[in-house]
Amino acid sequence: MMRVFYCIKCKKYYYTNKQDRAVCCGEPMYQVDVEFTDFVKMDQEEREEFLRLYALA
Repeated sequence: MMRVFYCIKCKKYYYTNKQDRAVCCGEPMYQVDVEFTDFVKMDQEEREEFLRLYALA
């Protein structure tokens, strides 16, 4: 299963299917609760809005 991780400091996201955790900017990244296929179907603006809302939750 592909996982989506997000760094709230630098706003980057990362995809992996082999790791349960990811690190960016010296801190653990947040695992985003979204299906990988749904996330990659979003355009850049939709992703940014989704991640902005997700990071505030």
